[in-house]
Amino acid sequence: MEALMMSISVGEKFSSRKKITEEDIRLFADISGDRNPLHLDPEFASRSIFKQRVAHGMLTASLISAALASISGTIILLSYSLSFLKPVYIGDELEAKVTVREIENGKIYLDAEVTKGKDVVVSGNAKILRR
Repeated sequence: MEALMMSISVGEKFSSRKKITEEDIRLFADISGDRNPLHLDPEFASRSIFKQRVAHGMLTASLISAALASISGTIILLSYSLSFLKPVYIGDELEAKVTVREIENGKIYLDAEVTKGKDVVVSGNAKILRR
């Protein structure tokens, strides 16, 4: 395991990209059980502060998991801490980036963010084990 830990370094970055689609929102609602009308009902959402349907926050955050999955080896997520800063809409193109902040006692600490263009829509951190 020690050799595997040595092959990743502080400052290293990993990423994933995704365009949010109607189908993504529908499937995420089915899988998660989150059927909030802000995500599914155009009429309801048009009367909200967003003026249109928004993607689930956890759907957006799941791109961070995809970025973590791009790290070689088996990744075990130990913790996440996230802030949802801006809404994400159908058709938005997102990029998740994780940056290794610290490696200590076999654990890897990462800063994470999801961006839409230059806007950060989700910000946070994660702690993982890598095997």
